[in-house]
Amino acid sequence: ACVVIELLRTEPFINLRLLAQRNFGFGAIISLAFGLGMYGVTFLLPMYLAQVQDYNAQQIGWTIMWSGAPQLIMMPVAAALLLRFDARALLTVGLVLFSGSCFLNASLTNLTGYDQLKLTQFIRALGMPLVIVPLTTLTTGGIATEQSGSASALFNMLRNLGGSIGIAVLATQLDLREKLHSVRIGESVSVYNFATQERLDALTQSFLARGFDAVTAGQQAYAALANTVRREAFVMSYSDGFFLVSVALAAMIPLVWFCRPVK
Repeated sequence: ACVVIELLRTEPFINLRLLAQRNFGFGAIISLAFGLGMYGVTFLLPMYLAQVQDYNAQQIGWTIMWSGAPQLIMMPVAAALLLRFDARALLTVGLVLFSGSCFLNASLTNLTGYDQLKLTQFIRALGMPLVIVPLTTLTTGGIATEQSGSASALFNMLRNLGGSIGIAVLATQLDLREKLHSVRIGESVSVYNFATQERLDALTQSFLARGFDAVTAGQQAYAALANTVRREAFVMSYSDGFFLVSVALAAMIPLVWFCRPVK
């Protein structure tokens, strides 16, 4: 109803016709994907650290800091670069860095923690300002002054909408992919498999050494193995999530070059 009313009004509250403008339309789509990536990564990484690595809030904060703090320095740098370079080139570099950092996170293991995530976080911190500043300039650079309110509202709304869609999609795929990977791993982890039997025997002996009786030790061994399978399924599903974000961001690069250059 809102869309119909705004399109029929001669003086709409939000001018949706701005989306028909070349730069603003393509920029809005890129903003949607950027929102998916920005909020999606902010959703995935803390969840992974808490669920797989069992990090507390402080440890998660110290890890994420590597993608937050460097942005304070990069924001004015990105603005300065924009005075000398084409916004489309800077935006492309930013999307490549952001997408690349997510692609590197798509190879997570159960050992990936603070030390292993520093580099990808830092790359992301370099890339995000090179997306935010040029994208804003490229999208709104040709907008008339009287339409700046509508342009700002639409631009920010679509970025937040992308974040909402991204978190919903990623949360759903985490659940579905975890079940899929659990089934696939479970097909290989069988009592008829020699490696599985060896692992169960080793776990049983470990629990026996802790003072458990034979029956309880056997049950604990099965539970430990099941937890390992579930943990690996979660790791693989989080990797899939980062890969999805990486692909979504990389797919926006061609759209950047459909935009006209702006000063």
